[in-house]
Amino acid sequence: GRTSRWNQALQLMACLQHRGIQSSTTALNSVVTACEKGNRWLEALVLLKHENSSDADLRDLVTFSAAMSACEKASKARPALKLLDSMSMHAIRADTVAFNAAASACVGGGLWELAVSLVTYQRQTGLEPD
Repeated sequence: GRTSRWNQALQLMACLQHRGIQSSTTALNSVVTACEKGNRWLEALVLLKHENSSDADLRDLVTFSAAMSACEKASKARPALKLLDSMSMHAIRADTVAFNAAASACVGGGLWELAVSLVTYQRQTGLEPD
């Protein structure tokens, strides 16, 4: 089914790396999104961490947002918040999707006050929550 495609995507990414073929941002985003769709939040985080150690950082707004959405689905607030923080450290400006995913992960993780703080901060940056 569709949710099992995350495994195929991970295998393809590993095969490319094994053969020394440089990946692309589009490929990375596709694999992280496949992990998100397959409810594989930990695999999405491992991909982002691995990509951080490579010479060419391929991560962008879509990569981080997809990983945060994976964390949101699993109600993993702390990893989602770390990703949101990492975005700013990499000069990637969070958008409404990223803020909403982080706030929803906080709600799912029982961190209501933090979710409210995120929404407030989001509004201060000029972005309206969804």
